[in-house]
Amino acid sequence: MSKKTYLFKQSINRMLQLIIDLPEDQHIMANDIELTKLLSISRTTVRSCVEYLIEQGIVKRDGSNKVVLRHQNQLNFLILKIKFQPKMYKLKSTF
Repeated sequence: MSKKTYLFKQSINRMLQLIIDLPEDQHIMANDIELTKLLSISRTTVRSCVEYLIEQGIVKRDGSNKVVLRHQNQLNFLILKIKFQPKMYKLKSTF
């Protein structure tokens, strides 16, 4: 998995967690600039993630606001696969 794909999935999951953490009576997410600061990602990544959430029917844009259409649970999170690559050490032969 490329670093770009991993960052995207990680950012989506972090946005989903922000939605989960919203108070029950709040249905507006933070704006793009606030999300860049909260998640420490670029505005381009924020916009890509928001577009993904819109495609999934999780949020919709209403002007500059992002309105949460349905609250989330852990099942909506994307699976992050981290490749474990152990270091290969060459053993010296002592024969």
